[in-house]
Amino acid sequence: MRAVPGPGSSFQSSAIISLECKETSSYEALSLGSHVMTIKPTPRDDQRETQRAALHILEHQYAWISTRNGEVKTRIIDFSPFGLGVVLEGAATRIAVSQGEKVSIQLQRDGQDIKVEATLVTIGKTNILKQSYTRLGFKISSRDDTPGREPINRTRRFALNDVVELSCFCEDPSRQGQKAFFTIRDISIRGLFLETSARNKFLLPSLKLSMSITIPGSGTFTELVKVRHVHPSKDRYLLGCEFDGLNRQTVAALGDFCLLFGKDVSYQIMLDEGFPSKVVANGLTVNATASYQDFMQITKLRLEAEQARGRQLEVSDPWQMIDEHDDEAQHVCVKLGKKVVASARLVFNQGDTRAPLSTSEAGAVKGALWSEGFATVSKIALEPEFEQEKSYIFRRIWTEIFRLALQSQMASMLIVHPDNWPRELTSLGLNP
Repeated sequence: MRAVPGPGSSFQSSAIISLECKETSSYEALSLGSHVMTIKPTPRDDQRETQRAALHILEHQYAWISTRNGEVKTRIIDFSPFGLGVVLEGAATRIAVSQGEKVSIQLQRDGQDIKVEATLVTIGKTNILKQSYTRLGFKISSRDDTPGREPINRTRRFALNDVVELSCFCEDPSRQGQKAFFTIRDISIRGLFLETSARNKFLLPSLKLSMSITIPGSGTFTELVKVRHVHPSKDRYLLGCEFDGLNRQTVAALGDFCLLFGKDVSYQIMLDEGFPSKVVANGLTVNATASYQDFMQITKLRLEAEQARGRQLEVSDPWQMIDEHDDEAQHVCVKLGKKVVASARLVFNQGDTRAPLSTSEAGAVKGALWSEGFATVSKIALEPEFEQEKSYIFRRIWTEIFRLALQSQMASMLIVHPDNWPRELTSLGLNP
């Protein structure tokens, strides 16, 4: 680009300024010497996950590299979860490590001694404050370098429904006073899978973080997590973490949350994944109002319960288990999250003096009961998966049934039960 004098200009000479664009290291300053200006290209946003963050020229952080000749102290100049740039300090110009060789590197992050495995990729020169140094570039190895490949003993995490978003945050050790935010993609009692911005370069395998997890409806819980592996994605990082022990309050809140919002959650899976049976049982809810979706599950439970008792039925569709009493009945059901695991039908028969002897679903009923009114309990069913918790679940159902019956001021109750007298009623102090 040539600058020439315009009309009326007083300067006598022109200057030629050449613009040269080339990539430089983070420590090469922009210069206008000899009319040459070097411009460092702006990083592309879609490549941010692979770029390293440079330390300030006056900031000193160190890494100790294990070599064949012992441990060598180096100065860190840039870093990311997947790479590390260091320079040899002092008079050292060589290191007993060959390109492609894997070594152990120890460094400090947030006051912790972190040890990572890394492979030497590049050896070159760089200038810092006009002094030349030997620069080494390392690729950091995660515990599992293949995204999607899981260890055989990996625990199942519960993917979250789209209707709710779970998030967490921690202090960012590379930017004092600032926080790093994460979106939780799946979670379990043992760990979680997180997504975060690619600006969070401080993440490393084995790094421990004090993570504050906000669970809707329960509050915010602070737990210690350990980073197991980090993988790049477009403009973000995906990382797997494990909990370093959990408080009881967190376990209870997490259990409730997984039951309500986790995908493909079942009672047995919750137990298999380490949730205490008491936490899972406390997640069971009882109500006497069944939605359309609940009632569809109730009819299926009825059919399966009859088939489990060995009864030969002429029906195969759960809807065929509906009869004329269902419309007027209250359906008491126990739910684990959104799944109905047990149910019973409660019908209130109001007093009718005009019917001295009549019949109900329980068969012939004395006229005295008809004149006073009574409640009928029938269609008791339980999901086979919850057989071990049968006593606890039915106690919950019967407690709710008696509460409703007392509210209706019914003096008597007929119980239509295909088996013997329910032991749950005996434990409540009731006998036939």
